[in-house]
Amino acid sequence: MILTRPRPQAPHNNGGHASNAALGLALPPAECGYATAIALNQQAYQAPHSTPPAYHHPMTTYFISRHPGAVEWAKRHALPVDCQMAHLEPNMVQPGDTVIGSLPVNLAAQVCSAGAVYVHLSLELPAHLRGQELSADQLDALGAQLQTYQISPIDFTLQTQPL
Repeated sequence: MILTRPRPQAPHNNGGHASNAALGLALPPAECGYATAIALNQQAYQAPHSTPPAYHHPMTTYFISRHPGAVEWAKRHALPVDCQMAHLEPNMVQPGDTVIGSLPVNLAAQVCSAGAVYVHLSLELPAHLRGQELSADQLDALGAQLQTYQISPIDFTLQTQPL
């Protein structure tokens, strides 16, 4: 996985966001706007031991999930996440960013077309577990893993016939 880079330091304010602090997130989900993520990453590059990337874009790693079990799974696997959100705002994604989650294919394509990396939280889900909230333990038992994809739409028209 290519998800390592200088990390901003999380503020020491638990404010009811213990899972975010434990996940290594710099902000609670409600404050994960693009401008705020950029500001935090720029602070990380101001440290004397860090050098900003040549293109000066403060890359952000987003973890997108509304499922508590997936957030806990990410925490257990120490994913290097800057911002966890329940839903993706595609206009926030910039070239060089990384988006981790289980996005619908059209949103994953928007992430890739923006020049970001899409990392899918994949698992083989048996029919009897579909539609249920899964715990981190269940995700591990089902072999959840991260897979990077490059997704783009193609020009294709499905020919249909009237009934």
